[in-house]
Amino acid sequence: STVGSTDPDDVSTLDIWLIDADGQNPRKVADSGGQDEDPVFSADSQTIYYAAGGGECYALWEVGVEEGSKAKPLLDAGGKIVCGEDPSLSPDGRELYYWGNQNGQFQALNLSTKEISFLSYDAMEPWIGSDGERFVYVVDLDFKAGGDIYISSLNGENPVQLTSGKKDMFPRWAP
Repeated sequence: STVGSTDPDDVSTLDIWLIDADGQNPRKVADSGGQDEDPVFSADSQTIYYAAGGGECYALWEVGVEEGSKAKPLLDAGGKIVCGEDPSLSPDGRELYYWGNQNGQFQALNLSTKEISFLSYDAMEPWIGSDGERFVYVVDLDFKAGGDIYISSLNGENPVQLTSGKKDMFPRWAP
């Protein structure tokens, strides 16, 4: 199956739809009533994690891929909603990495313990590498002008600037 965001009715809201790889059986799996975006599958392909607006912050949500699954916001170990955007999953599927939109940090949520790790600052649009040791991200992102793409270790040490002034915005790793 593939996953994507679309809403033909209103550009201010997006829903997440799941459709079979052959283009058949489209079904809406997420509608938080706001803008649902950045969907990523769990390691076992049974859950979709995504970011959605509304409530106290732009939050991370989860929904099962089965028809009729109910979307719910992710909660941390203290029962608070996890505020963040741009989720990506660790190679082992145990941690969800994201940009913490309330503090500007690259963070990780352990999906079992619900503990949050704070990894580095100034890392918008973070994307974890397939080795689980590095990530790519954007610094000084301006959605009209773009930003500079960097790569570094998960703790933000040894950053290497990959682009400069190219209006780059959404770095991703290739498998």
